[in-house]
Amino acid sequence: RRAVLLLDDAADAGQVDALLPDNPDCLAVAVSSGPLTGIADVRPCTLGGLDTKSGVELLSRFTGSVRITVDPRAA
Repeated sequence: RRAVLLLDDAADAGQVDALLPDNPDCLAVAVSSGPLTGIADVRPCTLGGLDTKSGVELLSRFTGSVRITVDPRAA
């Protein structure tokens, strides 16, 4: 079976390696705050952060625009 495994906030390579499927038809995507070195066939991809406007828009979707309007500095 084909599957995609998403591992969010991975602590280290050992944690990820223990969860990787043996099936070559499966894809694992691991998200970490730092590099995950020592995993075979890894393809690292470094992503940047959002610009301020995009970040505030995303936050507004989860908290509501009223909260952003009331306290824009905290946003």
